[in-house]
Amino acid sequence: MSVWIGPSQLRVDGHKELTNYNDIVTIQAPETVYIPLSNGQVDKVEVLVKENDRVFVNTKLAYRDDNFTVPYYSPVSGVVKGIKKLMHACLKPVDHIVIENDGKYEKVQAFEPVNFETTPRLELIDFMMNAGIVGMGGAGFPTYVKYKFAKDIHTVVINAVECEPYITADYRMMENHMDDMIVGIKAMVKMAEAQKAMIAIKKTRKKLVAQLQAAVVDHPELEVTLVPDVYPMGWERT
Repeated sequence: MSVWIGPSQLRVDGHKELTNYNDIVTIQAPETVYIPLSNGQVDKVEVLVKENDRVFVNTKLAYRDDNFTVPYYSPVSGVVKGIKKLMHACLKPVDHIVIENDGKYEKVQAFEPVNFETTPRLELIDFMMNAGIVGMGGAGFPTYVKYKFAKDIHTVVINAVECEPYITADYRMMENHMDDMIVGIKAMVKMAEAQKAMIAIKKTRKKLVAQLQAAVVDHPELEVTLVPDVYPMGWERT
């Protein structure tokens, strides 16, 4: 028996009630913003801005210049103060672009929006690349690469389990942005050339389950799948 199923799974008190119904909070950026140019595993980065350049929200600051292109965008408007080497969560110093935040959050459009239903698959994958979407596990693996080389995919699995104690970020995001999530899932099904998508969620999330089931009723390629309320749950091997 796998260590990840059966007796090794526990029913833990997640304390989800502490934040289940709280509003999502936007944290304001500080006066000086540091944009890391590496996660400790990426060395080839081409910087597109220089000291004293004026930047805006969505200004392209740099891009990963290797086999896996990933752009870096500014989250604030302000002035570039230079590049500084600072300690990073990867436990070693990496270069950071330093921006003096003017607090105005003036924006430019980073790239043209697309309609996923009418956009060809490969153009959708390029759109994902230009959006700079990467994995959140620490390695920063570009998400578009998984779709670019997808082959013989039957089902896209959407992990909506959120089994970790105390965390309700996914719960709140799904409840607040259900329509956007459905559009995103349908786009991923198209990019993967899959037949369907399965949204996995804990069976105890009754309110959200009902909302999900109502949201997919007109989308036969989307399916809501209930999983046990145990830990761990939601990882590939569970």
